[in-house]
Amino acid sequence: MHAKKTGPDRCLIIMATHNEETVRHATSRLLELELDPRAGHVVFAQIYGMAEQISMPLARAGYIVYKSVPMGALNQVLPYLARRAAENRSVLHGARKERQLLQQELNWRIRSRLKINK
Repeated sequence: MHAKKTGPDRCLIIMATHNEETVRHATSRLLELELDPRAGHVVFAQIYGMAEQISMPLARAGYIVYKSVPMGALNQVLPYLARRAAENRSVLHGARKERQLLQQELNWRIRSRLKINK
């Protein structure tokens, strides 16, 4: 005896992407549809260690973000990760962007610390 549920409480979409443009399009569409990011009807997913420049802003904006953690021996996991990186050329661009953002944050923290100590 189980009732068939319909409507917005029944829908779940997982956006598994490392592509920033795809995420931007999806989030703008969700805003247009007035869907609450915390409701969990649409969640985002990336491979752990990749696309942090996407994951962190999404999480700060209230979206649910899942991180996939490949498990297994290095000789099994490395080919998988290499294939994912090759399929997602945007990951390489994202890694550069992430490095720039980390450098900016580090510089800001150093400057802030120097101001405090003066």
